[in-house]
Amino acid sequence: MNPHPSRICDNWLDHKGRCSECMSPLEEIDFWHECYNGKHNNPADCPTWYDWCNCGGTMFDENERLYKQNKEMKELLKIIYETDCLRDWAFEDDDGNSIADKVRKIVKEEQ
Repeated sequence: MNPHPSRICDNWLDHKGRCSECMSPLEEIDFWHECYNGKHNNPADCPTWYDWCNCGGTMFDENERLYKQNKEMKELLKIIYETDCLRDWAFEDDDGNSIADKVRKIVKEEQ
């Protein structure tokens, strides 16, 4: 893969011409297609690697995982609330809210 797509090449921006490092139009299409749809485990294979793959396919999977985890945590809080497990949770944070108050608020917002 060439180092840069033509849309960010200084030569392209200044002179509307391609330099020796520019991708061909078909290579550039493939590059952006891979960015939008790719899932990579190796920095050498990923065009958007920074700490991990930032391509669309990987980001979609991560968002789905976080959504599922968030939903499961809300269900757990609802079970705790409905089974009266909060009666001894009187600990208050710096704002004066107890854990029980926070759980009640979250459960009410979900209903």
